[in-house]
Amino acid sequence: MAHAPEDRYVDRDGVPIYVAADGPRARGVAYELGDGWIMGLQGCNAMVNAPEVLGASLAAGQAAAAAAAAAGKGPDDFYTMCSLGLCVLEEGESPMSPRALERVGPVAMLPFHAYADNPAIGAHLPSPIRDRLDIYERRVLSRLDVPCDRLYQETHRGHLSHLLPGEEDVLTEEIIRMTTLTGTAREIADVLRGLQAAGLRNVTLNPPPHLAREAVREYAEKIAPLLDAGGRV
Repeated sequence: MAHAPEDRYVDRDGVPIYVAADGPRARGVAYELGDGWIMGLQGCNAMVNAPEVLGASLAAGQAAAAAAAAAGKGPDDFYTMCSLGLCVLEEGESPMSPRALERVGPVAMLPFHAYADNPAIGAHLPSPIRDRLDIYERRVLSRLDVPCDRLYQETHRGHLSHLLPGEEDVLTEEIIRMTTLTGTAREIADVLRGLQAAGLRNVTLNPPPHLAREAVREYAEKIAPLLDAGGRV
């Protein structure tokens, strides 16, 4: 993309820009300057109130959307995406089973990694996560032999990939279901339909790299048939 105009293979004109944002000011930038918005729905309970949180987030950006409309962009031109972890539970399977933890545990740990980067956010985390910070300190952070200002170099080693030693002791069933789409196929399909009704147009999954094909297959075989034609949400 940095090649001179006469020496490039990609036409940069018209390439859509999607802005990843969760905070209110960043959402405003997404609406005003971007062609789409990629969100993590931070602060929602994924299996309980994700559609309501998404709807509120979209409504909060309407002032910026008005500015976007003045630039010639209508609401139908603004693309919305959500990045989530996914695990379809088998009959009687716990969200804390080894299989589920391997698939969505790394996603569920992201709020704890953010806390390690900046402990000041601890007071603002949902209580089920806040209540486990002491355990995270004891079972994970205390084992890392690095200065505090270098913790981020260690805590993020398993970022969206694998659990670090001790992290499985930090998570709970409630946290797994709060931070990821983990449930039966019908439960997950219900949440996705709610997100669609609230304004979501696409979902991107965050499986561990070694399970990416399996995650796509699981969605295609177990979730898509319960949704609209073609598995769209």
